[in-house]
Formats: sequence, structure tokens, C-alpha cells
Amino acid sequence: MKRFIVDVIEKTGGRLAGSPQEEAGQEMARQAMGKFCHQVETQRFSAPMESIHGSLRGFSAGFLAALALAPLSLTASFLVALVNAFFFLGHFLSMRYWLDLLFKKSESSNVEGVIEPREDVRATVIFAGHMDSTTEYRFWHHLGMGGIALTWLASVLILLLPAFLGLDLFFSRLAEAPLPVWLACYRTDFLLLSPSLAVLWWMRSDRVVPGAQDNLSGVAAALGAARVLAGAGEDWDAETVPAPVLSHTRVRVVSFGAEEAGLRGSHAYAREFKDRLLEENAVLVNLDGILRDKDLAIVKAEIMLGVRFPRQVVADLGRAFLGVSRLPKYTVIPQGATDGASFTRAGIPAVSILGLPTSRLDPTYHSRRDTPEHVEDQALATTRDVLVQFAKNLDKRVSGKEE
Repeated sequence: MKRFIVDVIEKTGGRLAGSPQEEAGQEMARQAMGKFCHQVETQRFSAPMESIHGSLRGFSAGFLAALALAPLSLTASFLVALVNAFFFLGHFLSMRYWLDLLFKKSESSNVEGVIEPREDVRATVIFAGHMDSTTEYRFWHHLGMGGIALTWLASVLILLLPAFLGLDLFFSRLAEAPLPVWLACYRTDFLLLSPSLAVLWWMRSDRVVPGAQDNLSGVAAALGAARVLAGAGEDWDAETVPAPVLSHTRVRVVSFGAEEAGLRGSHAYAREFKDRLLEENAVLVNLDGILRDKDLAIVKAEIMLGVRFPRQVVADLGRAFLGVSRLPKYTVIPQGATDGASFTRAGIPAVSILGLPTSRLDPTYHSRRDTPEHVEDQALATTRDVLVQFAKNLDKRVSGKEE
């Protein structure tokens, strides 16, 4: 599994969403799947890859425009701030794609391998990670948690400004009501704090990071588990046809494209194949940032997107951890998102595994430090074994053999 990560980075370097490098990485995933999957398919899709991050300068400008308008027209200032905050919350923070029409589309792809069970199909399990990497978050790389704090401060300023302007507008319309002392200096406070918006304006540099843990690690672990379930383990002779391990559960292993552009690949996959996946009784286990064994955790919810993964799927994954003699850990992602969210929003059962701490910024996250030597072999092996156990447990249930 580690060899796959190293090989992709050596051949492609960083893999920006929609780039030739991402496509080269997907071809390597396709070749790897072709060695043990019954069939391999590529799903092409197009999306505005710069829409999510490219909108940040517009939101920063909207905030400053609202402040500048306040002395001239409090009503106009309030309306500008309100619209700006509304779209910042819906488009950027929640990734609802409201402003996609303003950005040019480019192409990316998802690659999927399928392993059929020995008998009839009664359920489907999907193991997935994403191929693309991002450009470096310069302030996070150089300032660490300070960069995170400034990002949150800038975001809060954009969201709070219409509330303060609205209060100011309310009191200004009351002839006898003096402006409260705590409100009187808010414009100065917002203006003094406005330099923090530099972290949004210049969030990403031109350096494309290697993306070893984020997220070749997820693709590698998914491929490793699928290989085992195909019957192509360490002792498999490539000259013979592998014998699938599962009786009634189809395995789909997917390398998503364009995750860093706003979950574009998983969104396209879930949207196009939703009916098929629901008919197959499918469940996704998504992998992201499989960096350290001690940090492996089951994601219960993703705050920014307002996504909570189904309790039953979370519990089933917890049992899979116990099945490989690991006490499961659980976490909630406070910022960012995983491809599992696209499936949950589409009504398809899903859950994610994360191998990064969520209480602090890991130095490899969206950084030039995201290189193969930081990815632990044991983290990949544990994740692979958990996925195999999850699939076996599901197969027993649908086969009526669950104890």
C-alpha cells in the first residue's frame, strides 16, 4: 500500500483537481484495480474547480464594501453584508455550490473497480478515497494554529457584520433611543480586525502539495482491502484467477477526483448512481488522511456541512474495529469535509474514517510536508483490516449467518 503512494507521487507530484497530474494518478489507480477487480470503469464529470476557494476574495471584498457603505447608507450596507454572509455560509462553508455559475468548468474523473461475490448480490460495500491534492494553505503552513485562528476570526467577522449593522439600523430608526455603548464602536472594531481577511484572500499559494496522507493514503488502504476481498492476498499467484472472499456482497472500490475542489467527484458519483446504489443496498466507508495508527477514528459528524452519519453505520464500523482487536475511537470534524458527506446528503448510508487529530492542526495537512515518509504503514494496515472485517460482517448479515 505504501508503495502505491510513493509510486504515484514519484510519477505525478501534486495532483490539482482537473489537472493532467490528477488524471495520471487516476490511471495508476485504474491499473492497480485492473489486477484483481472483475471490471474497472471511469466516470467523467465536469465542475468549476475554483468555485469554492475562488469565491473567498469575493466574500472578503463584500465585507469591506459593506463597511465602506455604512457611513453613506446604513440600509445598503446592511443588505450587502447580509447577502455576502448568506452566500459565504451557503456556498463556501456548507459547499452548496450556489455560485458555481460564476466559474469556468473543467473535467475530472472517478475510477471504480468492481469485485463480484461468489453468489447472488444482496448488498454492496464501497471503499473510497480521493486522488487529488490541494495547493498549500500558506498561513496554516507558516503559522500553524495561529493560521487556523485567523481563518475562523475572518469567517466570524463576515457572518457577524450583518447582525451588528442590523442592530445599528434598528436603533437608528428609533427617534428617542440612544445607541447602546457596546454597539457604538462596532464599526471601528470590525475595521481594526479586518486585516484577518488576508488569510482568506491569500489562503492558497501556487504550490501543489504531494498529498500522501491527503489522500493517497485513503486510496491505498481502499485498494488494499479490495485486493484482500478479491482473494488476491499476499500469497496470490498473479497467473491464477483470484477467488472472491464474500458470498453475497459486491465490493466497489473508488478513487474520487476533485475532492479538494469541494467534494466534486463524490458529489458527481452519488448523484449519477444514487438509484443504483440504493437498489444495491450500498454503504460507503470513506477514508481520508490515514496518517497515524493512534489517530484512526470513526467520524460521527461534520460540523461545517451539517452532516451526521447514520448511527447504525457508525456502530457497524465500530464493531469492525473490535473485530480486529482495536477499541474504536470516534471524532467530529469541526472544519473541512470528507467525501462521505456527499453520500449522506444524497441519502446513501455512509461513514468516514480519519487518521488525523481534529483538536489541532497536523503539520502535514494541506502542506508541503504531506510526503510519504509521514504515513505510517501500520495505519494503512489497520485501516485495511477494519474494512475487510466490515465487509465480512455485512456479508454474514445479508447471508443470514450473523450470530
